[in-house]
Amino acid sequence: MWPEDVTLKYLAQRIRIQQDARVALPFCSREERWQKDATWAVVKDGNKRASKLCRSLEEAEAVIGEAPKFHIDFRPGVATRCEQYCSVRDQCRALADGQWAEGETEGDEVTA
Repeated sequence: MWPEDVTLKYLAQRIRIQQDARVALPFCSREERWQKDATWAVVKDGNKRASKLCRSLEEAEAVIGEAPKFHIDFRPGVATRCEQYCSVRDQCRALADGQWAEGETEGDEVTA
């Protein structure tokens, strides 16, 4: 739980953002979207779960080396809150403008 002064400051900021949204729709931050980064999964053939998650393709290829019994699966980044919990995701212009696909655009705005 937040202290009362932090809570009031946060609420005032969010109210101001909502009032400003009448003119411009702000993007949600990575934290607000519960954004997970894209990863490359090193998976042993026949398994469903990854043996290791890597941040780049090069890192995943280095993990595999010459081992023939492994393959690499790309797992795209996902905004969990937006995809599963946001009740206005169908109306969100930020999503339509490619906020998820083009990476972090925090601080940018879409004019209404």
